[in-house]
Amino acid sequence: MKDITKILGVSRKTIHNWLVSWEERSLIGLYDKKGRSRKPTLSKSQKSQICLWVKQSHKQLEKVRSRIEREWELKFAKRQ
Repeated sequence: MKDITKILGVSRKTIHNWLVSWEERSLIGLYDKKGRSRKPTLSKSQKSQICLWVKQSHKQLEKVRSRIEREWELKFAKRQ
């Protein structure tokens, strides 16, 4: 029989936390809490600027990536 952690793709600690949340708050305890996700790397204005650059150079995305690096000192992989 497969281990439950492999089936769900999470650690035993995560499963334990789910069970505790269920016991304490029932179904509502299983919902994600605000502020638990990764904080955005880019601001809204930066995202807008990048969209403009991509529209201008949609066939040269490496140039866009380089420009992001120069302008804001942020590094992104090509696939991002």
